[in-house]
Amino acid sequence: MKMTRNLWITLASLCVTVVVAIAAFTAFADAPVLTIAPLGTNTYSITITNGVSTTNYTLLWTPALADVNYPWVSLGIGDIGQTNFNVDGGDWQVGFFKAFVGAKNLSLLNVTIDYPTNGTVFN
Repeated sequence: MKMTRNLWITLASLCVTVVVAIAAFTAFADAPVLTIAPLGTNTYSITITNGVSTTNYTLLWTPALADVNYPWVSLGIGDIGQTNFNVDGGDWQVGFFKAFVGAKNLSLLNVTIDYPTNGTVFN
């Protein structure tokens, strides 16, 4: 009886140690970071360093921060494990990028109400 109790205490201690070790490992893991490198004329490589290989990322872009006239635009949704994106800068001299974990669709929903506002479009 005493041997069984000691065995359970040992197993419980081992489980607690494993849980604490996993929590410490994930807490000190490096966070993902965007790295941007020019590839040529208005073409850029966006790389998510320390990315998670079991998920996908959505890459977003805007020409100005905190400006309602320039909302974030989705540049693409990567495949599972994809952490590299090639981006055409187009005519813009300045741009800001960010990435979300998972597939995020930022398209706007347009609603047209025929009555009582007679075809008014709300964004």
